[in-house]
Amino acid sequence: MQDLSVPYQSTKLPGNIAAAYQAVTEYIAQRSGLFRLAVLFLPPRKRMIARATYAFFRRLDDMVDEGQATLSSFRSWREQADKSIDQQTDAILITWSHICAEYESDRQLIDNVLDGIEMDIRRERYKTFDDFLLYCHRVATSGAFLALPILEVKPAYTLDGAKQPLEKLALAVQLTDTLWDIDEDLSKGRIYLPEDVLSQFGLTYQDIENRVYDERFREMMQHMSGIARGYFAEGWPVIEYFKPAERLAAGFGATVFLTVLDKLEEIGYNIYLKPITFSKTQKLWLLVTYLREYLGIVKRSWV
Repeated sequence: MQDLSVPYQSTKLPGNIAAAYQAVTEYIAQRSGLFRLAVLFLPPRKRMIARATYAFFRRLDDMVDEGQATLSSFRSWREQADKSIDQQTDAILITWSHICAEYESDRQLIDNVLDGIEMDIRRERYKTFDDFLLYCHRVATSGAFLALPILEVKPAYTLDGAKQPLEKLALAVQLTDTLWDIDEDLSKGRIYLPEDVLSQFGLTYQDIENRVYDERFREMMQHMSGIARGYFAEGWPVIEYFKPAERLAAGFGATVFLTVLDKLEEIGYNIYLKPITFSKTQKLWLLVTYLREYLGIVKRSWV
């Protein structure tokens, strides 16, 4: 694997690859202001890898969300992604092939995430919370572990030691994202909430499809939010494992999702009322909020 501490300027890339990275940067700017802001804290070389990886999986996610992907077309895309860079014409696949050729990536982790996306295409529903966690592990934990090789930890820590708390933080983010997107996912015919959790509160899939909002729904959402907060509490310490740039990027991103849980609570978990969004001013405020923790001005309490 190439030494990521060595300066790497995009101007040294062949013209077609440099142009592909520029196209990827523009693609991300149109789709995720939060990710774009978070990766700005990374050194240029790591930022490049993070953008290419995010764009690859985001494109697949977009294909699924926009109803463009059948299982057959997805698998064709997946097969094309395994080809060498000289066989690529799509900007996202050019950058993906480039980082796969230049840096060691765990093939099993990549397959895990892609298998999770296949579950989305099949619009699978989950009978149990454990079934839902399997999906989360595939798309979130595996994705987080893919990022580990580009991260740097402080001398007192190791990347292997970071895996357990990072797993919890990834699950916290994925579960929060699931609650955040319930209404949007419904419009695409998807329900990620597991059947056994719904049953525990007297709810059915029909209730969710009908967007029923009552005490049962509020209690279910409070329960799921509590699980997510528990994962955040277990996973948050991993942020301190990393060196400044990575710590700032990860901490800001995690702060955003933790704030989503606060906003859900504020609106009584009525996710159908209006979507939870963040303006540019709010994003900057969240950055300032995390900077206070980053600088040691305040210390987070999970009690």
